[in-house]
Amino acid sequence: MATSAPAAPFESGYAWAPADTRLYTGRSQSEDALLVQLPYSVYLYVKDCRGSWAELIVALRTEEGVQVTEAYVPLYHLELVPEKEQADAAASVFSKAHTDYHGITIRIVS
Repeated sequence: MATSAPAAPFESGYAWAPADTRLYTGRSQSEDALLVQLPYSVYLYVKDCRGSWAELIVALRTEEGVQVTEAYVPLYHLELVPEKEQADAAASVFSKAHTDYHGITIRIVS
């Protein structure tokens, strides 16, 4: 009896982050590394996955304006979007975005 091959590991693309997800400046859940706690659920662009951490690209609204930066979140907080739904996730982000970074449209997190 043949067994199906495991799904390819998630490497990059959009993922769903629920409200109150905490993003960090590094691979650490230290309060000192806390960047922001999301006020609402949102699709985020995952640049890379390493071990149990996802590296994100996020756009944050600050007093100085919109700041595009990298952030990190433990993978278990994210709901990975299936490949066939990636375009819909991207369209959702695009419709709510205010900036662009290397061709990737990102929703701004207040």
